[in-house]
Amino acid sequence: MRIKEIMTRNVGGVALEASLTQVAEKMRALDVGILPVADGQSVKGVVTDRDITVRAVALGKNPDSMQVKEIMTKDVEWCYEDEDIHEVARDLEEKQIRRILVKDRDEKMVGIV
Repeated sequence: MRIKEIMTRNVGGVALEASLTQVAEKMRALDVGILPVADGQSVKGVVTDRDITVRAVALGKNPDSMQVKEIMTKDVEWCYEDEDIHEVARDLEEKQIRRILVKDRDEKMVGIV
């Protein structure tokens, strides 16, 4: 079985300059805990609900004035949509990662697992 058979497509995203409040509202509306952060068509990182909680709210930061680029995770892990799910699962387990962005072979983001 391939990643493209289990991935979530049409993943929303947010701009680098989005406030944490805007990001949290989008996560709530989409019922997700992670969003890619992009500068135009280029993914620059990801932000999770945990990032917002631990890197901002727990430190007393104002989510209305803080931008997502200040707390996002910049080192993004990727896999390809045609990779075997067992191989990707093994990699995720070794790296202790729960979610991974998915690209096609043209390097375009097409989903998330």
